[in-house]
Amino acid sequence: MTDHNFAELTEKIASVIALPASRLTPDMTVSDLALDSMTTVELVVDLQEDYDILLSREDFAAVRTLGDLAELVFSRVSGPSGQ
Repeated sequence: MTDHNFAELTEKIASVIALPASRLTPDMTVSDLALDSMTTVELVVDLQEDYDILLSREDFAAVRTLGDLAELVFSRVSGPSGQ
């Protein structure tokens, strides 16, 4: 994952939540975002559509930090079959 990829991802996350992208860091935990279930679903759907990938509820639940989320998303983007 590059800094550019992380910055791109944080812009997408920031568009869904009420925090500016500049406050999002790779070591910030997903629980720090205090997402409710509806916002979580919106974020996952947006990421799937924006990056043309599949993310299961289990995938997202296993992610601890935003850096982990970025690695997951970009590993799916670069994977041969999207996985």
